[in-house]
Amino acid sequence: MVCRPLWGATAWSAEQLAAAGLLELPSRWPLSERLTLPGLPTVLIAHGTPDHYREGLSDRMPQQRVQAIAAAAGASILVGSHIHRPVQATVGGVQVLNTGAVGVSADGDPRAAYLLLEAGVTGEWQATLRRVDYDRAAVLRRFETSGYLAAGLSAEIFRAELQTARSLYTPYWEWTASEGLGRTRATWEAFLQQT
Repeated sequence: MVCRPLWGATAWSAEQLAAAGLLELPSRWPLSERLTLPGLPTVLIAHGTPDHYREGLSDRMPQQRVQAIAAAAGASILVGSHIHRPVQATVGGVQVLNTGAVGVSADGDPRAAYLLLEAGVTGEWQATLRRVDYDRAAVLRRFETSGYLAAGLSAEIFRAELQTARSLYTPYWEWTASEGLGRTRATWEAFLQQT
């Protein structure tokens, strides 16, 4: 498979999923799901938003955009996960929740993060963001033993994100674009010197 250098980890992962017969499975999943239960507010759940899986729901999203997503879905609670940072906020009267990430948190806390959403007795959803420890050392060893790192620079960046519990891939991508630089090992090293 031929791909651009910064997509090597994605190509490697796709090859592994294909070999296991799982590559097509996610394509059958909906981009968003509405949770409607009698007596409770409607919840919209998406990796990103219904419009794009990489549009991250958060407390930093403009109020007008949050309200537009909620109105289009007929929901008063929005749940996302793309940003890998737990969020529990109210934006323009809409409750915005982000699950964080089970494997690669981007808020400096390396523990796995998840959201527990429970029906309250007063007809409201009770949201609890939780953190649990897991064996990160074993996951990091798998980077070394699985063949993943042979996928190139993108695999190394993802490993660094796991090690630091910080978002690095997107800021690196944006930095190289704004500076008109190629995405190479040399620019990655230069980026690390600045952060």
